[in-house]
Amino acid sequence: GFGELAALEGHARRLVIGTLGGKAVVALRGRVHLNEAPCDPQVARRVRLQTEMLLQLGVQTLIVTSAVGALRGALPVGGIAVVDGFVTVFAPGMPMWAGEFKSPDDTLDPTLREIVYEERGDLVTKTVGHVMVRGPFFEGRKYDKGLLADTGAGVVGMSMLPEACIAALYDAKVLGLGFVTNDDVAEHSHEENQRRAREAAPHLCGFLARIVGRL
Repeated sequence: GFGELAALEGHARRLVIGTLGGKAVVALRGRVHLNEAPCDPQVARRVRLQTEMLLQLGVQTLIVTSAVGALRGALPVGGIAVVDGFVTVFAPGMPMWAGEFKSPDDTLDPTLREIVYEERGDLVTKTVGHVMVRGPFFEGRKYDKGLLADTGAGVVGMSMLPEACIAALYDAKVLGLGFVTNDDVAEHSHEENQRRAREAAPHLCGFLARIVGRL
């Protein structure tokens, strides 16, 4: 089990098996993140285990969702970032072994991104790059946000890249979707970001169901 990590608010850590959009799905309701204990190698192993478990079960298409912050006005709060590449230079070490030479960018499937735009309804969506930072602290608005935006990325977050790295080892297809909970100007908090995500959840569930139904 995940022991002492199981109590993190907003991360239920449950494996859910059922149907969505008329298709069989297996999903993680909450997952372990590298930022929960950055100096503990066991956390990195758990991050790998949870993704590898899905792939070992036969998952070939992986939809990875996360909360993200917008950079330089790329998207409004409530918008959906459709990720087409990663900036890895600021990321922590990935939960991988020596010799696993695979690119997470190669997992991001353009056909899946096309489905997003066909099924987005009235959601604001934009294809952007994703820059990962370790956290768990938020990057600073005064200097960090501008530096991260200079990479060309449109959003910043603390996950998604590890899952794509592991998916690459299995040649799985990945759709990366980031829900924008904050911009790079206004003050924000983890609690406020969670509240915004909860409010949008019913709308986002229908969006995901439409995407899954097309797979």
